[in-house]
Amino acid sequence: MLDGFDELPESVRPLAMRRLNAELDQSTPLLLTSRTEEYADVVDSTDALTGSTVVELLPVALDTACAYLATAAPPLRTAEGELATVWAPVLDRLRCDPEGTPAAALRSVLSSPLMVAMARAVCDGSRDDPRRHPNHLFDERFRTQGQIEQHLLDAYIPAVYGPASGSGWTAGQAQKWLSRLARHTWDEGDGVIA
Repeated sequence: MLDGFDELPESVRPLAMRRLNAELDQSTPLLLTSRTEEYADVVDSTDALTGSTVVELLPVALDTACAYLATAAPPLRTAEGELATVWAPVLDRLRCDPEGTPAAALRSVLSSPLMVAMARAVCDGSRDDPRRHPNHLFDERFRTQGQIEQHLLDAYIPAVYGPASGSGWTAGQAQKWLSRLARHTWDEGDGVIA
């Protein structure tokens, strides 16, 4: 796996593509990731990765994100006696609130597959922690797409390695270990995981 081809200096990307084509055997499995525009520029100036299939991730449709998030927590009975998850009022706002509202910023965030998965992990509706309820994504602190994304990134490890996770690790231990791993990877391989 070669992650971040687009992060190579622009001047060496064509050479890197030529070397990949020259050195790799057709039967060698390879996954190369890159931003679309940077990869297209290299292909235009040199060549595509020989024998490759290009897959471009597209934004997640709102209906798809909503359907996925609707299954993120067990259903509860509403005051009207209907079954709904803690995501139901948030999903209603996502579908109905106009542009320029907090829901519009959250809609933009949820167009990314990564952010949809993170929102589902972070906002599981745990009753003992209001920060885990999806309604908090409309908090005044999260007015922009960037603020919401940063919040989800910051909250992900505590959500995944929290007391209820059963992982045997605390969030602090996981954060420390993952930070050490990232530093080691960066120091030993110039930011490249081999």
